[in-house]
Amino acid sequence: MFSFPDTPIFSSREREDIETSEYARPYVGITKNQLVGLLLALGEYGTRNPFVRSWFIEMLPKDPELAERNDALIGCWRQLRKGNLSGIASRDEFVFDAQERGTLSLNKYIRSCEHVNKREVVGILDALGRYSLTAPILHQVFDPLMGYARAIHAHNRLVAFRDQPFTFDEYVRSLRAMKRGMNSQITP
Repeated sequence: MFSFPDTPIFSSREREDIETSEYARPYVGITKNQLVGLLLALGEYGTRNPFVRSWFIEMLPKDPELAERNDALIGCWRQLRKGNLSGIASRDEFVFDAQERGTLSLNKYIRSCEHVNKREVVGILDALGRYSLTAPILHQVFDPLMGYARAIHAHNRLVAFRDQPFTFDEYVRSLRAMKRGMNSQITP
């Protein structure tokens, strides 16, 4: 459905800088295709989080730092949707070209994130790295409206992204499998 180049986002010089970050380092080789999958999972998680937050936090270990890291990750996503995390980006700093941004704007969970620049990607990866370092994979549940189930699915995919990056299409296949009551096709 959404097909983007499977080439790394960061140049070799940018990768050297990212390698110095304990939290962003595991994602140094992220490709455009994988970033689209990450933005989809983060968008679905961020959108559903306000509605399931109290229930969701109860499922997490009672760790104030983990809750803060969860809030920071959601905060990064919200800031990205509102505008730039790192200030006004020039046109050539965008990760996606004009055609790709047009395609991404069609997805309700990615819309408003298509203008992401590389510094913002590093910020998101850093927040994800901090959160996923201690966040557990949660038991997948199902509910009649699927809100909780989809939030848990997105959470689990975000936590697993460190070891198993996925694309938009892989995330959608995993979500469809979960909705049919099957195990996710992306396993932690």
